Amino acid sequence: MKQHHPSRAAGRAAFTLVELLVVIGLMAMLGTISVGGYFAAVRGMADRGALQDTISLIRLAQQTCLIDQTPTAVLFYNRKMIQTAAAEDVSSQVGMAVAIKMAGRISYINNNILVDEFADWNQSYPVAANSISATGGTGIRFYRMANLDRVADGITKCSSLMTPFVTYVDLGNEYMIAAGKQVRTFCSDFSKEGADNQVFSGTAYANGNNQRWGFRFSGGSGSGIGQSEWHVGDAYGVEIGTLQLPNGYIFGSPSSGSGSTGINSVPSLKFRPSDVTSWDKYEFQSLGNTVEISAYRPNGLKSVGKIKTSDLKDEK
Repeated sequence: MKQHHPSRAAGRAAFTLVELLVVIGLMAMLGTISVGGYFAAVRGMADRGALQDTISLIRLAQQTCLIDQTPTAVLFYNRKMIQTAAAEDVSSQVGMAVAIKMAGRISYINNNILVDEFADWNQSYPVAANSISATGGTGIRFYRMANLDRVADGITKCSSLMTPFVTYVDLGNEYMIAAGKQVRTFCSDFSKEGADNQVFSGTAYANGNNQRWGFRFSGGSGSGIGQSEWHVGDAYGVEIGTLQLPNGYIFGSPSSGSGSTGINSVPSLKFRPSDVTSWDKYEFQSLGNTVEISAYRPNGLKSVGKIKTSDLKDEK
């Protein structure tokens, strides 16, 4: 009679130590592949997001150019996140972009104040003068359109930081472009009575016919180009949109080799209504200069993509 041995049968059904080690090794390998694939997918989404956000800002400038029929531009630069870092340390920088549109022309400069007699800045930027010091470090930026190509050296090379309030200046005998005569003569010819045409000063109204609202240059850090670089007739622009890339992403391409820490800057993009080549699709002329985005990886600076003219076309 044949006898059964349960212990021996159980032994034949169990895994050997070698088999267990093989299974554990396979699981570890699959886990490593999964983690690596996950991080690769995350990097890919971040790359695409940086490109799409930049495309959206460029298209904003294009659409504003078409709707307002005024020149616009997009400026690209890289800002140091750590002030003590070396200028060539790309790993401490982040890509920045700003879209601007031309808002007018400077018609008068006096006492460190810019004036556009055609613009009612007091209504456009109604911030009380006593709300912040005239030498404060915050405010609105005016971009000198003739300086836009200097953005590679920083945004302060093509703009001035103005205090976030407007003040009035007595133009006196200065020549007024809009009226074609001296301001004092203009005021004499077209003076009106009543508080609606006067400037409130202290506790009483003074004749305000010869007053024009203007922005004063800020004395804060990073204030940008000074009064000497502005001239009567200069076109100025204001911001309509801004963008900051994710940490580790910058505008430009590696200057040499995949592991280089140097960066080639991205030129500014400019749009004019006359640049439209196809009104049915709202297509602009070729970008001319490629907008490239790079990311700082553990093994060096890597290009993650370029924005082409075809990426900006409105396929209606």
